Amino acid sequence: MTDPIPSVETLIARARDLAPVLRQKARETEQNRRVSAETAKLFQDAGFFRILQPKRYGGFEMDYGVQMRVAAELGRGCPSSAWVSSVVGCHAWILGMYPDEAQKDVWGKDHGTLMSSSFAPMEMKLEPAEGGVTVSGRWKFSSGSDLCQWVQLFGMLPPANGKGPPDAVFVTLPLDGVKAKVEDTWHVSGLAGTGSNDIVVDKVFVPAHRILSFSKLRGGPTPGSAVNPGHIYQISLFAAFPMNLIGAALGAAQGALDLVVAGLSDRKAISQVKIAEQQSVQLRIARASANANAAEALLLQTTQNINRLYRSGEDIPLLERANWRINICFAAELLGQCVDTIFPLLGGRGLVTTDPVQRAWRDVHAILQHIAIVWDVTAAPYGQVRLGNPWPEMVKI
Repeated sequence: MTDPIPSVETLIARARDLAPVLRQKARETEQNRRVSAETAKLFQDAGFFRILQPKRYGGFEMDYGVQMRVAAELGRGCPSSAWVSSVVGCHAWILGMYPDEAQKDVWGKDHGTLMSSSFAPMEMKLEPAEGGVTVSGRWKFSSGSDLCQWVQLFGMLPPANGKGPPDAVFVTLPLDGVKAKVEDTWHVSGLAGTGSNDIVVDKVFVPAHRILSFSKLRGGPTPGSAVNPGHIYQISLFAAFPMNLIGAALGAAQGALDLVVAGLSDRKAISQVKIAEQQSVQLRIARASANANAAEALLLQTTQNINRLYRSGEDIPLLERANWRINICFAAELLGQCVDTIFPLLGGRGLVTTDPVQRAWRDVHAILQHIAIVWDVTAAPYGQVRLGNPWPEMVKI
C-alpha cells in the first residue's frame, strides 16, 4: 500500500518549515561544496523529488511549476539546496517521457532512485553499437550528482547510415563509480553547495530504449505517453525546462530581502540617523520588493498557462511557447535587479562570505549564468519568432 499523494499546499508547507533548517546548514553546505545525504533524505521524506515523477512509479505527477514553488520556499534558507531539490527532481519528469522499458530500468526496483544530468560535454563520443550506442567522454555541471545513482547526458548521435546530420539526444546510464563516475571538480563562487561536478564515462553501452531524441521532446505525445498519458509528459522540453532552475533564485531573492528589512530595523549610521528612515533606503526596499513580486507573478502566470494549454490538448502556437522562455528569463533579470538593489544596504558586512544575504546575492547571479536563462541567449531567438521566423533547430521549442 502506497502513501497518499500530498496536496500542493502540504508540499509547500513542508518546504517552508525546512527553510530555517537549511539556513542553519547553508554555510556547511557551501564549505562541503555539496548537499549532504541528511538534507537529501529530508527532501526524499518530504516527497520533493517525486513531484514530477510518474504515479505508476511512486511519484505524484503534479502540475508543472509545483517544483518551482517548492524550490522558492527552500531557497529562502539555502539556494544551493533548493537548486539540487528542483534540478535533480526534474529528471523524473524527463525520464517520464522515455519508453517504459527505460523507466523500468531506473525505477523498477526502487522508486526512490535519483538522476542527475549534464547538457555540457567537454569531450563526447557516441559510437553506434548493436542495439544501442557506446558512450565515452566528460560532461560538466552535473548538479547533485554525488546523491544520484543514474545520469542523463546530452550527446550527438551519428546517423546510422553515415549520411545526414547527427541527432541531438539524451542517453541515460547508471553511475556505477567505475566506468561512469562523478569527479570532484566543483570549486566556484556561487551555488557552491550544489556539487555540480563532472561526469566521466568510459565506454558504457546504452541500449536503444535509453536513448531519447530531442526531436521527440518538442511538445505533444512522447514515447513515455503510452504509459504516462498525463499532460506534463507532453510539455515541450526546451520551452519549459528553465522553470526548474528559477525557483531557487526566487526564494534566494525573497529571503535576502526579508533579511535586509529585518536587519535595518535598529541600524544607525555613524551620524546616529536611523538607516530605515532615510528615503533612499526606503526607495531601494520598494524597488527590490516590486522586482521580486513581479518575478513571482510572471512565473506563476507562466506555469498556469503551460498546464492549461497542455491539459487542453490544443495546438500551442510557437509564439506562446517562446513567451514562456522569455518570461522565465525576464523573471531572472528582475531577481538579479532585486538583490543588486538591496546589496549596498549591507555595508561592510556585505563583504563577508558567510553573510546569508551575500550568499543569496552570489547564488542568484550564479543562477543567472545558466545558459538556459541568460537573457541575450533567449532574447535573440525570441525576437526572431516574434518577427515570424523559427526558433533555432537543435533546441527547438
